[in-house]
Amino acid sequence: MQSCKVAKTLTLFVVICLISSPLSVSQTKKPAVRLKVDPYNYDRELNAFLSSCNLYTIIKGRRYFIDYLLRGAVSIPEPLVDPTERYVFYASNIGCTYEAGGITVFVSDVYGKAKLPILGSCLYLRPVKFLTFQRKNYLLITGQSESPKRDFWLYDVSGGKFVLHADGEIREIGKELYSYGYYEGDSFKEIGKVTIGTLIKRRAPLRLLRRYPTHGLTQESDVRVYARNCVSRPPVMSRIKQFQGEGRRW
Repeated sequence: MQSCKVAKTLTLFVVICLISSPLSVSQTKKPAVRLKVDPYNYDRELNAFLSSCNLYTIIKGRRYFIDYLLRGAVSIPEPLVDPTERYVFYASNIGCTYEAGGITVFVSDVYGKAKLPILGSCLYLRPVKFLTFQRKNYLLITGQSESPKRDFWLYDVSGGKFVLHADGEIREIGKELYSYGYYEGDSFKEIGKVTIGTLIKRRAPLRLLRRYPTHGLTQESDVRVYARNCVSRPPVMSRIKQFQGEGRRW
């Protein structure tokens, strides 16, 4: 009898826990978003794709087409999903335009319904990682070329704007602590140490650059684009037409 009472007590305790548990939280939790490319030709050392490919998201087992990533003279950096799982940031070699000579960074919703170019450069742009400061997420984008020149950007994901563009680069050396400097030849020369707060507030010793890149509409429909020495002329024209009128703020 005593064992039966104990069993009933434990059963009642389990039922009460299940009833009082916040099941609605798990039901309303944002779905996990995974990225997939087809075909798969990935270099782990470079963290980049070595050929043009289709980019998809996988949400609850369903596949959503995001974009066709073009590989030009350089490989395609690995795309990233932001911590809120609302946006996908990716880069593509769209070819030569007046404002974007090489790689362009795009942002898309995870379902591929709306996408927008946010940064174009003749340097090799790479979406690197997300930094969090005061409960806001910022995307770190680096730019580099065959020369020692380096620069980096911070993009406010929720605000849809760039908050920083600085010369040089940062290297993580501790929790929310970075070594900031630039290259002299093959050697990295540290200027000083910075925190995420230093970056967001654009304080010394940062060497600041313009933080208002060209984005949105690049050419009117009646302007011809000369794609000399470019590997992807048709995608350039289609990309420009695709973003006609999409100069809205993200």
